[in-house]
Amino acid sequence: GGPVRGLEPSEIDDRSDGPRPGRVVNTGFATQSQPDVEIEPEIPLRAGADYFFWLDIGRPHARSIEATPVDIPDVPAETELTVALFGFEDGLVTTPGADVGTLFVRRDGSVRVVRQPLGALAPQSKHYDRRLLFPVGMPDKSGSYRMRCNIYWGQVLLQSRIIEASVRVQPRPIRRGEPALRSTLDYTLARDLNPAHLNQLAEHRLSVMLNANEDGSHSLHLLGSTGQDLFKNDDIRFQGGELHGMINQARQTLRIASWETPDEWNDALTYRYKDRQLKLDRLKDDLINLAGWGYEFYTLIRSRLAGGEIDTKAFEALMLEPCSVQIAMKESPSYVLPAAMIYDYPLDVGTPALELCPSFVAGLEAQQALGDLDCFRGLCPTRQDLGVVCPSGFWGFRHFLGMPLSVKDAPDVPTEITFAEALNMSVGVATDMQFLQPHEQALLDLHDDLQWSYADTRAEVFTALKSAPHIVYFYCHGGLARGAPYLQVGPSDRPELISRSNLYAYEIVWETPRPLVFINGCHTTALDPLQALEFISPLVTYSHCAGVIGTEITIFEELATVFAEECFRRFFQGETIAEAIRAARLKLLATGNPLGLVYIPFVIAGLKLVHRQQ
Repeated sequence: GGPVRGLEPSEIDDRSDGPRPGRVVNTGFATQSQPDVEIEPEIPLRAGADYFFWLDIGRPHARSIEATPVDIPDVPAETELTVALFGFEDGLVTTPGADVGTLFVRRDGSVRVVRQPLGALAPQSKHYDRRLLFPVGMPDKSGSYRMRCNIYWGQVLLQSRIIEASVRVQPRPIRRGEPALRSTLDYTLARDLNPAHLNQLAEHRLSVMLNANEDGSHSLHLLGSTGQDLFKNDDIRFQGGELHGMINQARQTLRIASWETPDEWNDALTYRYKDRQLKLDRLKDDLINLAGWGYEFYTLIRSRLAGGEIDTKAFEALMLEPCSVQIAMKESPSYVLPAAMIYDYPLDVGTPALELCPSFVAGLEAQQALGDLDCFRGLCPTRQDLGVVCPSGFWGFRHFLGMPLSVKDAPDVPTEITFAEALNMSVGVATDMQFLQPHEQALLDLHDDLQWSYADTRAEVFTALKSAPHIVYFYCHGGLARGAPYLQVGPSDRPELISRSNLYAYEIVWETPRPLVFINGCHTTALDPLQALEFISPLVTYSHCAGVIGTEITIFEELATVFAEECFRRFFQGETIAEAIRAARLKLLATGNPLGLVYIPFVIAGLKLVHRQQ
C-alpha cells in the first residue's frame, strides 16, 4: 500500500546557492476540482464532499490552517521525509493507498516532492513538485471531525498534527477569529534538530504513536518500513478503560513474578529473586506467566492490524529481527504502553505443558552471551512451536526500544551527550541501601575519568543537579505525599524528600549538557507508575534532560544494582541507550531473572555518550 513513484531525488534540482529558504510547515484544504485554490481557514467543508488536504514546507502561507506555524527540524540535506495521514474512527475519511507521500530535502534546505500520495493519478497542479495532495472525504453529517498528520525521518516521528475540520451540509463562513479548519502541532521530537545529531539516530523500523482521544479511548498509529516496503495502520483503538485494564494486568503479572501477589508491594512481602540464584524452574514459571500476558496483548494489537492493508505475517516479518522502535508519547501521556512485555511468538496460552526454548536453556547453562544466540537475532528455532516460550519473543529482550516524550520548548533533541574531560555524574542516594557501598564502587570503576557528585541530603542533591552533570542517578526510595510523588534520600529514620515542584523552585533547567536521568527507586510504596510519571514528565519538559529511565513497578536492590551497572557500563562504552538497556535486561536474564522488563526508557533510542577531545 505504499505511494506510487513521483520524482526521483536525482531528478530534483538541488542548487545550493542563494539564501536559506523558508522551512515552515503549511497545511490546508482545496477542492478536488481546483487543487491550486486554497480554502480559507474560516470556511467549513461540505458534508459528503471530497477534497484534497495539502501540505508543503516553505515560506509561511497566508491560507495555511496551522494554529502556530512551526519550522520543520533541520534534517540532513539530501534526505527524505515521509508524510502520512491517519484517520480516526468516525473522523475525516483518508484514502488507503493514497495516504502517504514523500518529500526530499535538497542541499540548499528547500523541500520538494518525491512521491505524490496519488502517484500517477495525482491531479494537474502548478504546485505538483512542492506540495503533497492527499484525497480526503468528508462525513455525511455536520460536525467537527479530525485526522492526524505525521512527518517522519526514517520512521522516527518528528512532528504530529491534529487536523480538525468543521463540516456542514450548507457551509457558511464562520465569523473571523474562529477558524473552521485548524492544524495543531501536538507532538514534536524537538523544535530544532541539528542535522549532524539526526544523522546519528539509528534507522527505526517501526514508529508507534499513542494518542488519547476525547471520548476516553486510546489509539495507536503505526508506520513501519523494511527498505522499500512501507506499511501503516490507522487508529488501532482501545476503548475507554480497555488499555488501562491491560496495563494493570501487565503490572500485576510483573508483581507476581517479583513478590508472588498482584497487589502493590508492602514491607511484609519478600522479593522472590533476592537470592540471586539461577533457578530454572522459577525462571520458567515466570517467563511462561509473563509471555501469557504479552501474547494476549499482542494478539489484541495484531487482530486490529489484520484489518488494514498489511496482514499479520507481514507485520511479524517486519519485527522478527532486532530493530529500533519508537513509541512516541505527548508530554503528559495518560498511559504508558508496556512495550517491553509484548510477546509476539505464537503461543498456546493456558496449556499446562508449556516449556522453555531448548536453545535458550542450552545457551543459559553454557553461560553464553545471550545477545549472540540465534534466538535473540530473529532466528529462534522454536518460534513457531505453540508449546514453547522463548524470552526472545519479548520486545524488551529482542528490540531496542525508545519512548521519547514530546519536548515542547526544548532547544534540540539530544541524540548525544558530549563530554570533553571528566564525565560528571550526580548521584542522589538513600543511605540505608544494603548494597550502597559496593554499588558505588562498581559505578566508579566503570570510567577512568568519572567525576562523582555524591548527595545524601536534599541540599546536596540540588547542588549536584546544578553542577552541569552528564548523568543524574537516583539510588533511593520513593513514595507519595499529598497525592504527589517524591524521591527519598538520606537515612530511613530522617528521610529527606524531593518533590517534582522542587525542580521549579530551585530552577533545575539544563542547557549544556542535558543529562540522562536514571531513577532506580527501590522499595517504593503506594506509588503508581502514572503518579511516578508526574515526576518524570517535568524532568523532560521543564528541566530539559536528555531522557529518563524509570520502572513499571517497585524494584529491589538485587535487581537495581545489576541492571544499572550493566546499563551504565555499556552506555559509557559508547553504545546507544537502547542497546545498553537491552544488554542490561539480558544480563539479568542470564542470572535467571526476567525482571529487567520492568524498566521504561523515556528517551530516544539512539542517545549516545560521546567523548570529544578538546
